[in-house]
Amino acid sequence: MKTIFNEKINNLDDAKFFIEVLAINKLSFHFEEDAQDIVDLNDGKPTFSVDDANSINDRLDEMYNLDWSSEDCECPIGYQIMCLEALGLWD
Repeated sequence: MKTIFNEKINNLDDAKFFIEVLAINKLSFHFEEDAQDIVDLNDGKPTFSVDDANSINDRLDEMYNLDWSSEDCECPIGYQIMCLEALGLWD
């Protein structure tokens, strides 16, 4: 999965896939947070390595530079919530 952290997001399909992979693997977090600050709630250890967190932050910047206005969700976090709801992970 680390490969996806390094794959540049060029369009909405790439962004949606990235968000879906995070959701499916239970790695979702609030995208306005720095990925380096995300910790496992069970043990307090960082969820991502420093390198992975830096790559994820780059992907988030790329996602937020896309035009989401044509989408029902209107933004990456909206799409993330839709994915989490579909997986039964959001109530």
